Amino acid sequence: MLDELSPTLPSRIKWEVVPGRFDEHLTKTLNVIGAQKKSLAPAFVFIDPFGFSHTPFKTVANVLGNSRCEVLVNFMYEEVNRFISLEEHAEDFDNLFGTTDWRSVRNLTGPSQRRKAIHDIYLRQLKTCAAYVHSFEMLNKGNNTDYFLFFATNNLRGLEKMKDAMWRVDDTGSFQFSDHADALGLTSLFSAHPNLAPLREAILKSFKGRQVSIQSLRDWVITKTEFLPKHLKSPILAPMEEAGEVTVVNPAPKRRKGTFSDGTILKFS
Repeated sequence: MLDELSPTLPSRIKWEVVPGRFDEHLTKTLNVIGAQKKSLAPAFVFIDPFGFSHTPFKTVANVLGNSRCEVLVNFMYEEVNRFISLEEHAEDFDNLFGTTDWRSVRNLTGPSQRRKAIHDIYLRQLKTCAAYVHSFEMLNKGNNTDYFLFFATNNLRGLEKMKDAMWRVDDTGSFQFSDHADALGLTSLFSAHPNLAPLREAILKSFKGRQVSIQSLRDWVITKTEFLPKHLKSPILAPMEEAGEVTVVNPAPKRRKGTFSDGTILKFS
């Protein structure tokens, strides 16, 4: 497959297949780089394991310890959930999560509660070594959670780009894709419309009575909500200005109402 792809790649792109375990090879590489007191070159590391036994969290954390590196982890939820109560795999799960907090999941019986707990523990661990973390849920043909894709980065632009890619797959903002619904023809990548009411409510709650620059508000939307900057100006701020819920403190001489250029300072009622 890679041989067929090669002719289509730019000449500067080189690839190499290295047989073996992910954690062993990457750890060896990181150790060599560390011994040289250098950092890993900017890298997007896609970690796509078979099962859960050979992707220790410490390796993921070591990658993220290089400030210009990002990871996309295929977290095999279905397998984790199936075997998490078996004591024989306790060490594997200690390594996978990088903590023993996962053991509390054994006492949970509700499927939704259990799924959320497993998801949140791994999310919380990633947040100890990355500034920004986001996830995307993949459902199988039985419409059950198969795996989660976790993206972690220290770069705000990287987070925005990944969220944009996720919105393109699920433009409802649920960050979920179902093989079950797709097989039945129930999904359309560009037909749904997101509910922006939660964004408006969050803005009013967080900035009521405050002044904020449009740039800071944009960054807040990226990092603190499920939404993107494209959901902010025309869909949310323009109607809010019309309703008197927000005013522009420093309007440009020829500013048109409902427009918010860089440098704009907003005050929320």
